[in-house]
Amino acid sequence: MSALPITRPHIDTRPRLRVATGTRPSVASQFMNGALGFLAVAVVTFGASSLSGHVMVEKARRDGIHAGQRLKAAKAAQTVLSVKIAEISSSNELVVWAKRNGFVAPDVAPKPSRKNGVIVASR
Repeated sequence: MSALPITRPHIDTRPRLRVATGTRPSVASQFMNGALGFLAVAVVTFGASSLSGHVMVEKARRDGIHAGQRLKAAKAAQTVLSVKIAEISSSNELVVWAKRNGFVAPDVAPKPSRKNGVIVASR
């Protein structure tokens, strides 16, 4: 016979479980924890949305104020321009400008030019 190792019989052993004894939280305390968590999330959400709403309303108010200021400035500029347009488009001002720039009305009889007494007219 050959030398065979001696085997011991294998016995399965269960691991020892450590059981910690304690009290389980009650249903009421579990409910209160959930309710308080929900309440905290709701309060934070309400605060954030309220703050953002106030910021948007304030921005709209300021935009309205700036629009009113721009409207006043535009009306003042329009008034100045309309006065200048009225001055420029008056008939006396147009006649003075036309004479200054050498324009002659087409319904006026042409005047003789200074060169050789020849009347120059063009259509």
